[in-house]
Amino acid sequence: MEEGLSAVKTGTSTIGITFKGGVVVGADHRATMGHFVANKSVQKLFKIGDNLALTTAGLVGHAQSLARTLAAEVSLFELRRGDSMTVRGAATLTANILSGRPHWVQLLIVGVDSDGGSVYSIDSAGGSIPDSYCATGSGSPYMYGVLEDGFKENMSRDDAVALAARSLSASAQRDAASEKKIKKSFSGGQATVEEHRRLGGDPDKDVAYQYMMYFFEEDDSFLEEINQGYRSGKILAGEMKQLCIERATEWLGNLSEKKDETSHLVERFFE
Repeated sequence: MEEGLSAVKTGTSTIGITFKGGVVVGADHRATMGHFVANKSVQKLFKIGDNLALTTAGLVGHAQSLARTLAAEVSLFELRRGDSMTVRGAATLTANILSGRPHWVQLLIVGVDSDGGSVYSIDSAGGSIPDSYCATGSGSPYMYGVLEDGFKENMSRDDAVALAARSLSASAQRDAASEKKIKKSFSGGQATVEEHRRLGGDPDKDVAYQYMMYFFEEDDSFLEEINQGYRSGKILAGEMKQLCIERATEWLGNLSEKKDETSHLVERFFE
């Protein structure tokens, strides 16, 4: 049963951000089978009304079924009432459907009405929570770090779009402890080498530096040295990632040695 379910999970990152006069919504397109990306073009963002959108994370079948149901219900409401459904109304409708029959999903209902832009997070059992911004799916912890740092009330449309793009990028390029992913990790560097040399980078936003600081490097003086080197532009983003790869490899090697050294103690414990 578990194997069947894992084959249709979406391994998702979706996001909704309000700004002055509207809302930005986005999602990735990947479906996963365990840690394998089984499909790169899965739809997770659905238009369910002229002013409403739905994002989905969870089982693909449940998500698609809900998208069809909600689009139909919103259309019927508009035909009967001659008016658009409010974002709060769509969130309540979705919550009622899920409370009657729970689905393996996590949803966002986003849209614009007379109250402005709104974002609602809907859990699998029908809980509905409004917020100024929200992220769902397995990538949400990585997106929230970017969102907490960059969100401002009444921000402009362009700033909200840029923040959503940065958040989704941070999510898509996680798992920075491995060499394969760390070469693609979200960094605080500039767009080009020339700009980075001139303006420097931000180690507070650089995944590779953060992993070294919290996990792989105990020498505070070395951390301060590369921090200043990165800020001044002397150290490039690629060089920072390579340093992290070296420290991570060394850390994993030491961990393996310690495991070998203590294995006999575990065996004695079970004797």
